[in-house]
Order: sequence, then structure tokens, then C-alpha cells
Amino acid sequence: MRMWSFTSGYPPVRNFIVWFFVSVIYHTGFELFPLRRDNPPARFLYAVQILFFVLIGTYAQIFIR
Repeated sequence: MRMWSFTSGYPPVRNFIVWFFVSVIYHTGFELFPLRRDNPPARFLYAVQILFFVLIGTYAQIFIR
């Protein structure tokens, strides 16, 4: 679907390193600050997101290739 483009065709290692540090910062924040962890709508939203990406992938396989 060509949502991203990289000069080499693959994401550079820097991309993975930056995302690693971003995730460490977010995870540290979640652990340090007392946040409410029960979020009933989160499961529904997660299921909707999975369905969305499955539908995009299916569409791409059927109609774009």
C-alpha cells in the first residue's frame, strides 16, 4: 500500500532504536505515575483496531496485487 518509503526499501536501524527509546520512556511513565488501569472501552477499541488492519490487509491482498 506504499504508506512509507525508505531509500533502501527497508526502515533504517535508527528507526528501531528511536522507537525503542520512545517505548522505554512511555513505559517508565506508566510505571512511575499512579494511573487508573481498568479501562473497559480499551478492549473494544483494541478489537476494532485489529479488525481495521485485518480488513486493510485483506483488501490489499485481493484488490491491489
